Amino acid sequence: PGAAKASTPSGTPRGQDRLLREAQAMAKLTHHNVLPVHDVGVAGDRVFIAMELVDGGTMRDWERERPRPWREVVQTLVQAGRGLAAAQKS
Repeated sequence: PGAAKASTPSGTPRGQDRLLREAQAMAKLTHHNVLPVHDVGVAGDRVFIAMELVDGGTMRDWERERPRPWREVVQTLVQAGRGLAAAQKS
């Protein structure tokens, strides 16, 4: 799935400030369904987020690998939802 577009372009100072604040909030989050953020900062005119590397594909890739039982799909989506819920609470 594609990334959601922010209402403020990240290339603008306001957009960069927003992205930096969101990345810093992500760095404080600890949850087993969310990748750890190791560093956040600005290099030149770009915001960077250094996260744990996951060797794998996207959710779409996972979905296309093979037919999956509905229970496996639901379990995977519930785990993703729990990570999102944890992020919303932080």
